[in-house]
Amino acid sequence: MELNGTSDLQDRLMDYIQERTDLPIYADQLSQDNVLCFVSDPSPALDWAEMDRTQHLVYNYSIQARSAQDQPETIASEGPSAEQLFKDMFTIREVLLQLDNTKLLFSENYSFTFESIEVQVPHDSGQDMTGARTLTLSFSVHVTERH
Repeated sequence: MELNGTSDLQDRLMDYIQERTDLPIYADQLSQDNVLCFVSDPSPALDWAEMDRTQHLVYNYSIQARSAQDQPETIASEGPSAEQLFKDMFTIREVLLQLDNTKLLFSENYSFTFESIEVQVPHDSGQDMTGARTLTLSFSVHVTERH
């Protein structure tokens, strides 16, 4: 799934998650309520480099969701509840933890080699003034790139 403004790594991660969970995930910055959004940090961190211009990089990502369904003033919001979104994030977490064991993530254009992934426990950032809840699953992906 090649999306505007996304990298090969992000596209492969989104495909990997969607193929194993059947959950819809969007490459957004929380533009809609009650959907899972794949969010990328702006730039990778250099872990270390080798003399042959091989770089070992860490990319930070998160899957976020803002649940408006639990807001008292909202008229029958469509989509999953905060509880269901939270369960979905735990499902995604399990899939990503399996990826760390299987290493079955491959670049479509040979831009990276997958090394490992660190996955945090999903957390609830609490409610805002409107009653909407923001849920986040953060993870770091370690890859090798040759430049």
